[in-house]
Amino acid sequence: MKGELTQGPPLRRLATFGLPLVIGSVAHALFNLVDVWLVGRYAPSSGATDGGSTTSGARRRSPQSTCRASSTSLPMLVANGISVATIATVSRAVGAGQTRRCAELINRSLLVAVLLGFLLALVTGATARWQIEALNVPREAHDVAVRCLQILSFGSVTMFALLQVTAIDRAAGRSVPPLIVLTGANIVNAAAAIYAIPRWGAVGAAWATVLSRGLFALIGIGWLYLQFPELRVRLGKFRDVLLEAKELIRVGTPASLQIFSRALAVLLVTRLLAPDQDANEQATAEATDATAAYGVALRLEMIAMFACAGWGTAGAAAVGQNLGAGQTQRAIRMGWLAAGVTAIGMVILGAAFYLLAPKIFPFFLEEEQAQRLETIVRYGTEYFQIVAFAYAFVGIGIVLAEAMNGAGATRISFMIDFVAYVVLLTILSFVLRASTDAVGSGYRW
Repeated sequence: MKGELTQGPPLRRLATFGLPLVIGSVAHALFNLVDVWLVGRYAPSSGATDGGSTTSGARRRSPQSTCRASSTSLPMLVANGISVATIATVSRAVGAGQTRRCAELINRSLLVAVLLGFLLALVTGATARWQIEALNVPREAHDVAVRCLQILSFGSVTMFALLQVTAIDRAAGRSVPPLIVLTGANIVNAAAAIYAIPRWGAVGAAWATVLSRGLFALIGIGWLYLQFPELRVRLGKFRDVLLEAKELIRVGTPASLQIFSRALAVLLVTRLLAPDQDANEQATAEATDATAAYGVALRLEMIAMFACAGWGTAGAAAVGQNLGAGQTQRAIRMGWLAAGVTAIGMVILGAAFYLLAPKIFPFFLEEEQAQRLETIVRYGTEYFQIVAFAYAFVGIGIVLAEAMNGAGATRISFMIDFVAYVVLLTILSFVLRASTDAVGSGYRW
């Protein structure tokens, strides 16, 4: 493996490496959107069914979306943390030309990721029923939600393997294999879901997700080892693997907490949108519509954030490889170039959301939400008219944080995100909510 990001024009290298990563990252984000959309439209009777009959109210909370929100939360956080740590360590070994060390890191990190995936799969799968009860899922959707959660939980090891093999490719400066693997997994997932959902409902969608991830994880691993025979080295003693796992967890834990901070900010805003218990009927309806609009906005923003993550991963790998090669100034320059390219893309995407929100929102609404379409679209349009101007800054922040992660400074980037997304957002949210309540203006979006 050669550190190709350490040579040639920085912008050209970054563009040719980063663009496939962005496309592949967005394809991975489509896993959730495709499943939710397909379950909502092709499941028999409702998304809450596994082939039998259900009441119409079950559709109001899709078991698939509920399971996505709960079953893979902890595994996804851990998997992303291990992937970030892998990129940071492997990219520096690649940049330094340490072939033997690079092979050891790749093999051991893949083994650690799969073992952690199995461990977390057992934990989340065994507690599936408790999680569903804690989420207060409607009774008519309860059993199906538990089954979906168990399938996605026990199958989360496929997610670990898929994320890890693509992280290894990115660290090595290979962007086409992750693009093909992630896009292929999404296409197969959609095709399998179209077949399975009319027959088994949300349960079929869960199986489609797990099997498609597993298939393409195996393809990615096979492709990696066939192309690089030098990776076929012995893992070493158990003590060596244990030390490697300890280092990956040390570097990856702040990265996992960083993602958790961003998720916590979303939960905080969602909670503030909810109506007070003593709110009148009109305020409750407005709050429900605002929450629905925010949910659609989050789905759209997820695509934008994954695009930023793609450029961020490119920046992280470039920073890591150049630091490994002793080219500190080039590492800094490529990190800022990645942030600049992201900012331009986010300005364009923000403008698209600003202008097209009224046409986009109806596509993501479920049947009972369509009855209040006008109000939800209005709230969503107002949301994008405000936040669209901040997208460029959000993109810059995400990419620079990933660049720091590539340098191994995961604690610093976590602290920055924690202060911004948790501390400042919490203070500002409560202050603004209190100010709207104080003027007696009713519910405020």
